[in-house]
Amino acid sequence: MHNIMTIWMKELRDTVRDRRTLTVMVLVPILLTPALIVGMNMLARATSSKPVRIAVSNEAAAPQLVQLLRRQPLVTVTSNFDPTGAVKGGAADAGLAIAPGFASRVGQGSAGHLTVILDSTQTSSDRALTAISAAREEYGAGVVAGRLRSRGVDPAVLSPVAATTRDVATKQALAGFLLSLIVPAFLVSYSMMGGMYTAMDIAAGEKERFTLEALLLSPATKLQITLGKLLAVSTVALVTIVLALTALFVALEKAPLTSSGTGTGANAAGALSLPMGSILLLALLGALLALAFSALELALSILARSFKEAQSYVTPLYLVAFIPTFALAAIPGLKLGAAFYLIPVVNAVLVFKEALVGTPAASHVLLTILTMLLFCLVSVLVTLRAFSDERVLLRS
Repeated sequence: MHNIMTIWMKELRDTVRDRRTLTVMVLVPILLTPALIVGMNMLARATSSKPVRIAVSNEAAAPQLVQLLRRQPLVTVTSNFDPTGAVKGGAADAGLAIAPGFASRVGQGSAGHLTVILDSTQTSSDRALTAISAAREEYGAGVVAGRLRSRGVDPAVLSPVAATTRDVATKQALAGFLLSLIVPAFLVSYSMMGGMYTAMDIAAGEKERFTLEALLLSPATKLQITLGKLLAVSTVALVTIVLALTALFVALEKAPLTSSGTGTGANAAGALSLPMGSILLLALLGALLALAFSALELALSILARSFKEAQSYVTPLYLVAFIPTFALAAIPGLKLGAAFYLIPVVNAVLVFKEALVGTPAASHVLLTILTMLLFCLVSVLVTLRAFSDERVLLRS
């Protein structure tokens, strides 16, 4: 045990002295995470608060409709004889071409014709369409009501059902939902990236520096050397996860995420209060992820002849694990069968989401923990196997 602790402490000291590893372990999660959150919030707010520009031709043919359009929030209406050209040239987000005789046709009981010009590649064009549709519906409702009153009919006969919408989601649930879209991806990403450079440096890096042979000649056994190095990589990965999540929650306190379309905003970090059981579950799965990825990264790194070759081995592992988990984390309301909880890493992401949104199913938690424990065991055994082969250790 003493030899394991000695190697563990020695590798951690070397890690602290390595600027490259410190950058990935400390600076990236502390600076990059808040920058991403604040940047996304600033972009979203700037986009949603920017008025949309609507070019209208033949405005005199439907003055009431255009007046209703001007009353829509965050809408700027300009007269333009060529709204199509204005949209194509970027001078307007949408265009509205009013047919000649629009008001007279409506007054005679017929339908007036409008042409809406959009650019579906621009999100601002969709916002402009929403404003045009709202103004058109309001105008149409007024015309229909007038026609009915002129015939002695109450316009209420067209609305036999009066409905109200009530959102049962609490701020707690909304905050958990918003966090479930980003926290699982962050956990998987930093559990891999945190210990990546440490694993490559203390395995392939030592081969390049010809210091691994000296360590093999020490009183420590190969098993003790492997466990000491594995503890060092896992420690770095865990520290990175803690720093990343701390930075994430601090960033969310300063720039809270909001849900679009609900009409309400929630401070995703401040409104969320997880039960102690969920917190312990998240911590356990995070630790298992860090241990499993650390073992695999260490095994791949010791197989390499150089630090550069180790990078070519470890990077595909990161992509294979991160891409599907990011896709799963980003899909809201995704329901998958029990078989997916037998897939390592994927099951951890799914349980992360369940724990943040509500209470995860006991069967899902049990399957995930057992699968992750088995995944960790296999990863550690692969690492021990690689470090027990002298042809691998002395490969240069």
